[in-house]
Amino acid sequence: MTTKTKWIVGGVLAVVAIFLIIFYANEIYLWLMRQLTSLFVYLIVFVAGWLIGFFSRGKKNIQKK
Repeated sequence: MTTKTKWIVGGVLAVVAIFLIIFYANEIYLWLMRQLTSLFVYLIVFVAGWLIGFFSRGKKNIQKK
């Protein structure tokens, strides 16, 4: 394959990729927002657990009778 052919194939692939991104932009946006929302929820749960563990360390639960 010559260099010219490689450039033509690469150009065609780039045009097809750009067309698909534009055509499916709404679906890509919804998928990305769903993923970011899940990531944000996991981050909040992790930080809350870490803070509970951080601020409760060193405290002993000793019950007096």
